[in-house]
Amino acid sequence: MFENACKALWNKGIEIKGKNGSFMLIRLLSYAEYDGRTLTLETPSIIVSEMLDYSRHGMGIIDYKLLFKLKGQYEKRILELISRFKNKRDFECTIGEFCLMVGTNLENYVSWRAFSNTVLIKSLSNIEKSSGGMWKIKSGKGFEIKKNIK
Repeated sequence: MFENACKALWNKGIEIKGKNGSFMLIRLLSYAEYDGRTLTLETPSIIVSEMLDYSRHGMGIIDYKLLFKLKGQYEKRILELISRFKNKRDFECTIGEFCLMVGTNLENYVSWRAFSNTVLIKSLSNIEKSSGGMWKIKSGKGFEIKKNIK
């Protein structure tokens, strides 16, 4: 039982994207051992410092069964964001900040509508559908895009 779970985690990693195209790829596990009584898992030290830094901005509890059902990168990242900020009544970020968080760029799309449909609407619909009825999108709720004119 533990062996299969550890093997599945062994090939999993995370990607942290930064500014100007920078990125970091980190494996979740660097060591796993089960001696019949005790399961020992070790993560690379770099991931610990990243997790501590990340947690300062809010940590979310994620439904991993739902996460593993999702196929698209935006769906997974949006689920993580929803989980991370679910206890805040309001969460605001710029479109640029949102794009960094989900790993895309508004300039990659021909129009706002294309971006919105691909990154937001399709992803949220897939999260709802994959949740098996646990998540529902309420009309008029969920997210609001505000245009700031300066």
